[in-house]
Amino acid sequence: MRVFEADGYNPEYSMLVLRDPAGYEPAGPDPDDREPAGTFAGAGIGWLSALTNGRSDALRLEAHDDRPPAGEPGFDDVLETPFHAITGRLSLTFMTAGTDGPVHLELGGGGTYRVRVARRAGDAGGDRWLLQFWPDPSPAPPVWQVRSRPAERGGNDGWSSELPGPVMDVSRIIGATAVALGRAVSVDDVDEWTRAHRRHPSEWLDAPLWRLPREPQATGHADRDRLLTAQHAKTLAWIAGMQRRLDDIAAELGVPPVRGKRDVVPLLAAAGLLVSDDAGRYSVGRPQRVDTVLSLRPERVRIVRASDARSRYQELAQDVAAVLRWTSRAELDTTPAELAERLLVPEAQLRDVLDYAEQTGMLHTDRGPRLRLRPGPRPPVEPTGAKRPSEPVLPIGAPPRTGVVTADGLVVVWRDGDRIELAHLGAAPWTRALETAYGMLILSDDRFPRLVGPTGDVRILDRTIPLDAALLGDGRRLAMADGSHRLRLVDLSGARPDTQPWPTDQPVTLHGIHRDTIYFTELRTRTTLRWTPDSEPQPCGHPVEHVDPYSGTFSWLTPRGVMVARPPGSAVDLSVDQRVRLAPGGDHVWLVTSPPATLTLWPVEPGPEVRSWALPWPDDDTPDPIWEDAGHLLVTGPTERVDGELISGLRLSVRDGTLERLPGAGPTGQTLLLSEPWVTTSES
Repeated sequence: MRVFEADGYNPEYSMLVLRDPAGYEPAGPDPDDREPAGTFAGAGIGWLSALTNGRSDALRLEAHDDRPPAGEPGFDDVLETPFHAITGRLSLTFMTAGTDGPVHLELGGGGTYRVRVARRAGDAGGDRWLLQFWPDPSPAPPVWQVRSRPAERGGNDGWSSELPGPVMDVSRIIGATAVALGRAVSVDDVDEWTRAHRRHPSEWLDAPLWRLPREPQATGHADRDRLLTAQHAKTLAWIAGMQRRLDDIAAELGVPPVRGKRDVVPLLAAAGLLVSDDAGRYSVGRPQRVDTVLSLRPERVRIVRASDARSRYQELAQDVAAVLRWTSRAELDTTPAELAERLLVPEAQLRDVLDYAEQTGMLHTDRGPRLRLRPGPRPPVEPTGAKRPSEPVLPIGAPPRTGVVTADGLVVVWRDGDRIELAHLGAAPWTRALETAYGMLILSDDRFPRLVGPTGDVRILDRTIPLDAALLGDGRRLAMADGSHRLRLVDLSGARPDTQPWPTDQPVTLHGIHRDTIYFTELRTRTTLRWTPDSEPQPCGHPVEHVDPYSGTFSWLTPRGVMVARPPGSAVDLSVDQRVRLAPGGDHVWLVTSPPATLTLWPVEPGPEVRSWALPWPDDDTPDPIWEDAGHLLVTGPTERVDGELISGLRLSVRDGTLERLPGAGPTGQTLLLSEPWVTTSES
């Protein structure tokens, strides 16, 4: 067991924060949801946060090799949650401190852990914390084991936004006096206590409610005088408007008009903010929500109700979102009783928080005997009428062979014709997807890579995998140039970390792979080499720009176009656009141009004709195609409904020019990310 202890941690914004020094991935785009602690604590990729009382805390962090015992009894709050470590190191830090702080605890390597977060109120006012981490590669979602207070927070009655500030000031002063004296208080008690402790003037309670601005003094500058006069008039108009609204409220509550601070007391009692006893003393009340007492405009009613719901349910909704975030499947399939038990809340409360979470777009649900939850807002209902088809109408073919990722992060594959939703990664700028021996690898510029297994399990990989990484023929290793432009291999099995960096002192650029041979160039010497792991690199003797993984054919740029070298060594000089790329098999080079959107295929050897196909696609938005196999090219596009069927792109056969539509997989209007097929060693 490895331990770190701190006595005297002073949390910033009442939030305990742990982060991985390598960085963290926010839970959501909203600043309030980047590292949400929910009702007590929460964790994500590289971060853990917990709510404190804002005072000096004592902490103990423990790293275990296996699940530890629960520790000493008597904790007020206990939560178990998954936590994903990027490097396996943890820093105790603050909300605004970034990720470059000192390392305080070594967990034992990157990967998924489970952490038990326990809090007990300390004798001196600060909390005492115990956080225990242990490896858990396939963790269950979070579970709340002990709560010291209700998960539903106190609501917002809305009076502070409806009553003017000077009125609420009197309410707060009366409340502070009652707390200080420990009993209900009279108006004279308030007057005496505030003069003694707040140093209020003796006549403060009989002063007018509004402090009117003084008449502006002439400055001798016409422009300045006009500005001061206008500002004075604007302030007086604002006060007059607030007074009119206060008069309306007083009339509706049946109390005299409010002109001075003493007049505020009957209004506060009528509104329920104060409660009076038979002796005419006041204590703080629990008023009904303002829209149930006063007549408000519909827009004000909507705002008040939304503010009240947020105050009550936002933190608990974050707890529900945390359960969903750590569910690797595309949806959480449970029952209301099971979810309520996991959250440690009553079922009736669960219904209310799910309503709130759905109204605010955090998730959407299908309810019944089973409860099915999905992240994000519910997709819009599509119109019942079929969209008018474009001309000509193309047939709908088979789905993409290796699956797709929707714009909202849903990973979809097809097996034996059945559409299967493997996992939900959340909406993010997912940029590239690759089929591998272990499932689909999804990459992004600003998210940690995900590896989605055949059964829907999601593994988060190291952030350093760049978008131009290339898959070796065995399908289990990636070659890439790391942050220092050094060649490196990553084993996707997770059995070992990054392996075999080469060379260690020369920056390189990666060109491509055939089987297990990697082609790259040393940038300092401009030498192009080929390297098969576990052997020495060999010079190529010529440049390399692109490599065909099917055949090992490679190409490089020339003043006239490109040179294509085909094993066992023949080379062909082509006078073509230098933007062309090698088609699978190495017999052709290809390029998509616009307008109009056109795919052109040039033969490498003389004899076959140059072939071109028009693509029925907007000229200004032609997407980058991928090759499904040596004979078919896929072009994705916005999902739309044609003749009642969802479609989402095109498949072109370069053998006979046949065009067909791809079945849709996401909401209409969204564009799919196609998974690039794994070119296995047997296909090479």
